[in-house]
Parts: sequence; structure tokens; C-alpha cells
Amino acid sequence: MNILLTTDFTPASDHAIHYAISLLSEYPVKKKYYLLHAFKPMAPYADVGSVPVIQNQAWKKESEQKLGESIHSIDQKYGIKAGPIFTRGGVYEVIHKLEEDKEKDLDLVVIATREKSLFERITFGANTLQVVEKANTTTLVVPLETEIKKPGKIAFGTDMEPPDINLNSLILLKELIRQYRAELEVIHVVESESEKESFQDTVLHGYLKDIDHKHKSVFNKNVYDGIMGYIENNQPDMMVVIPRDRNFFEKIFQTNISSKIAYRSKIPLLVLK
Repeated sequence: MNILLTTDFTPASDHAIHYAISLLSEYPVKKKYYLLHAFKPMAPYADVGSVPVIQNQAWKKESEQKLGESIHSIDQKYGIKAGPIFTRGGVYEVIHKLEEDKEKDLDLVVIATREKSLFERITFGANTLQVVEKANTTTLVVPLETEIKKPGKIAFGTDMEPPDINLNSLILLKELIRQYRAELEVIHVVESESEKESFQDTVLHGYLKDIDHKHKSVFNKNVYDGIMGYIENNQPDMMVVIPRDRNFFEKIFQTNISSKIAYRSKIPLLVLK
């Protein structure tokens, strides 16, 4: 299993790395980790877009040194020798190129979201959004507030349609459930009782039939409010989704600081691809 950890050397990305390694520590396959720092010589500004800046060799050298220190820290703490990837380009651009690398053959991308300042939330949130909506690889998004612990309850949001994904991503989910003996609850947001469907008749139910799971209908006129209400009321340790369109991620990762969806959840999001 090939896992791409991403870092911009912030506490948020450090936390995401530690969470992912801890989560996968009991996953019963051989794992190869890569640590990516993608840099783009552009300075983002909230009001005027991006403007070019001078390439700074001292900064580049310092970033390479930080990447080496991060790899050493991972080795010291977990006994994992992650392969370094230090390259120019936007985060998604680089990930897209790596997805085409047959030697890497990525199975999972790990990326953080949310930092403390408004500027960091906007810029880092935009990178996260671009990766989860465009990458072809299953992605684990880890908020800074996520507690590092074994998942006891996992929620799986579905629209009841047949999943158009790589079935290996479902294998990852099912193995995590088995290893941690986690409870899986499949949720479907509907407006009323009359729209409630039988999950037992769906393709997804067939894929999950070899593991224990429950199905719950959540009643709400807005699917995103329904999901957030479910999370607040049931406190799962992870949310799993299968994306259908761009609008889904624009709602989940809304960059507006007042958005009730973007900043209320403290749990990781596993996006199956």
C-alpha cells in the first residue's frame, strides 16, 4: 500500500501525518510512505489573486532541510523511512503527476485542513478542496482538531446510488473497521419519511455485507445540514463519503469563516475514489 503524506510544515500538516500513521499502524499490509512538500513560487493574496515572487534559494534550501527533518522525525517516532518528494508546483498539480507514476501507484493521499488564522484557513483550505475534488486517489482529510485515537464509530454518507469507485478503497475501509472493531453506520439524508429507501436493496449494501453495519435515515431538507446534524448528535470518529459532484466539496470546505459546515466538524473525512 502506497501512502502519500503531504506537508507544508505547519502544525496542521504535522498532526495529519501523525493521525494517518497511527490510524494505519494496524492495517495488515506492507506500507510504503512518501512525504511530499510541493512549493509554488507565488504569493497568494485574498483580494488580488496570486502575484509572482522572486525565487529564493535560501528559502528553498531551508524547505529541503525541513523536509529532511520531518522524515527523520517520522523515522525516530515510528520506525518508518518515508521517501522524500520535494518539487515545484501546486499541491494538486504534483499529486496528479504522482498518480500517473506507475512506480508510486498511490493508494491513499493524506492532507490536513484548517489552521488558526483566517488567512491560513483560506489558503490551506483552498489547497485541500482542490485535492479532494480533483485527485483520483482516495484521500484522508484531517482537521487540526482531530483527536488521535482508534476509531470506535465510523459514519458512511451515501445517496444510495451504485458507487463509482475503485473497490480497493472499500477494502481499506472494511479492514479499518475489522482491525478496530469499529461500528459502521451508513447514513442517507432525505427530506421526509415518504422518501426513505431500503438500503438492503442497494449495490453498496452488497459490498458491505461481509461486515456488520447499520443503516440510518436522516431527515433534513438540506443534505449538508443533515450530515452535520448527524455528526453533532452521534459523534462518530470518522466520516466517509463518495463524491458525486463539485458542489459537495464546495459545501464541505467552504472558505467563508462563518460557514457552519466548514468549521464545525472536528473529525477526519475519508473520501473514497
